[in-house]
Amino acid sequence: MSRKAARENALKIIYNCALMKEEPEDVCEYFEETHKDEAEMWAEEMSKNDVEYMRRLAFGAAEKKDELNAKIAPLLKKWTPERLPKMNLAILQLAVYEIDNIDDVPYSVSVNEAVELAKLYAEEEAYKFINGALAVYLKQKAEIKD
Repeated sequence: MSRKAARENALKIIYNCALMKEEPEDVCEYFEETHKDEAEMWAEEMSKNDVEYMRRLAFGAAEKKDELNAKIAPLLKKWTPERLPKMNLAILQLAVYEIDNIDDVPYSVSVNEAVELAKLYAEEEAYKFINGALAVYLKQKAEIKD
């Protein structure tokens, strides 16, 4: 299918890692075993490159979870990453990881995809929060480069 599907499935893995307090490899294995239909969909709808991209995002975000949370924390007014709804945090972790580590994806695409994922999976107004937090992050990132 596309990187869009890869991101969506990576988000599910990151979210399940947070819920289950497991490593991404274990979550992937669990996810593939308990959601056989979805695992089959991955094979049908995503190319081998997309599946690799999904794993790269999920494993990369999981490996750098503490570093990502440290980058996300200053974006949160009166909140900490631990207090955020797990889905919101997973979306932010995914987006910040992609922004910082995937060179061939424009920042605007990462932000837009995060907003779309929030509209699908997070509470009703979360997409506004996600968009605002990522806008601040990109502004900070631009200031550091200057």
